[in-house]
Amino acid sequence: MAFEMTHLRFAADLAPRLGVKDMPTYLAGAIYPDSRYVTGIKRDLTHGDKAPRNPFDKSLDDFRKGWATHEFYDEQGIEKYKALSPWPENRIVGFSQEWIFTTAEKIVEDLASYDAGTVDADMIRRITPPSPVNGEDPGLLKKYFDDIRKVYAKRPEMSDYRRILSGWNIDPQIIDRLIAKTEEHLKDKTLTEKITRIYSEIINLNPETYDVFIAHRLEQSRSRRH
Repeated sequence: MAFEMTHLRFAADLAPRLGVKDMPTYLAGAIYPDSRYVTGIKRDLTHGDKAPRNPFDKSLDDFRKGWATHEFYDEQGIEKYKALSPWPENRIVGFSQEWIFTTAEKIVEDLASYDAGTVDADMIRRITPPSPVNGEDPGLLKKYFDDIRKVYAKRPEMSDYRRILSGWNIDPQIIDRLIAKTEEHLKDKTLTEKITRIYSEIINLNPETYDVFIAHRLEQSRSRRH
């Protein structure tokens, strides 16, 4: 996954092409999937086959268009993050060295997304939590959205990311390693430039790429059922 400002930026940049009418609701959809880290619902309810896939689908409401942008960016980004790591062929598993390296890349990207200024403080303030979509605890869903609004009220610092990750019940020692790796990435100007180019590569993809993505996902789904 990318971090939330990158998801918001991607959604906001894509909005004119999608005919979005309700921007706050649309942006809420763009960050909704990662609320699972706080609400505790299963990942397959917010990501994967049960999630909307194509933001260009005219049958989707604005919330689900935003949700679909999240899905698309996650799927497109993962291989690009891996390609910059020392282990591009390795599968990323939770809290491994590969996870720490690529998640640190995402924080670097998130800071660049904040600096891009596409999503301003007023837009952040207007994002409100939806009614429970997958049977979530409404209080926990609200907490997630409140936390996101707070962390992006100003340019995030490492302490802000630490607070968010702690709220997602990640081990403090893992968070220490992740923050250290992020700071190491930020000192590597060549790597930082490569990380920040990922966004441009994804936002400039043609709509046809979304259709290919959906076909690939459907094929994966059929393969898992057989």
